[in-house]
Amino acid sequence: MRNLLTVVLPLCLLFPACGENAAKAAETATSMLGDAQKQLASLDAAKPVVGDLMQTLSGITDGKSAEAAKASLEKLTIGLKEQLGSLGDLGKLSGTLATTKDSLLKPVLDKVAGLLGNAEVAKAIGPVLTQLKGLIGG
Repeated sequence: MRNLLTVVLPLCLLFPACGENAAKAAETATSMLGDAQKQLASLDAAKPVVGDLMQTLSGITDGKSAEAAKASLEKLTIGLKEQLGSLGDLGKLSGTLATTKDSLLKPVLDKVAGLLGNAEVAKAIGPVLTQLKGLIGG
């Protein structure tokens, strides 16, 4: 995002014909940078929830442990949804945001996929895992 600002603004300043366009370009670049910073902050704020999710998911090994973790998993899924809500469509993130999102959420997605492959676990908490998978974008 900063690259956009450092490229567009100087070019328009060099060419007086840009005039009004320079101001618009600078405003757009500044707005985009602000949005990206907010999105990175949202991802950062989601880290504790993701950590708790991974801990909960790691404790699930069979139907019995899945049932025991169900309420906690539901609560954490809601918490993650709230944290990620300001990001909009996770599939449309690009650059640093996409990399940050992937490094944060891919382990959760991988764990959910593995648990969904366990018939006992899927029977006990399949809908919650499917909701979590959909939220993350898997």
